[in-house]
Amino acid sequence: MDNVDFDLIRQQFLEKAPIYKRLEEEALFIIKQALNASDIKIYSIQSRIKKVDSFLDKIQIAKPYIKIEKIKIKGNGIILMKSC
Repeated sequence: MDNVDFDLIRQQFLEKAPIYKRLEEEALFIIKQALNASDIKIYSIQSRIKKVDSFLDKIQIAKPYIKIEKIKIKGNGIILMKSC
């Protein structure tokens, strides 16, 4: 991956950061609406946007055939608690 322009990737990531943030907010909204419409009690909903340095680290360890677009930039986590 010596031919990867990390400065360009960093710049593109930072330019798209507002889009990623909006995607995070929309996903969180949809998840909350779905859970509120159910009988599921919400304990915790977590979401985050991957930091640019973490994203670049992931590119460096990724295999050469993996496209950058496939690297996870955003993640949501849901912890469900079952009543006993």
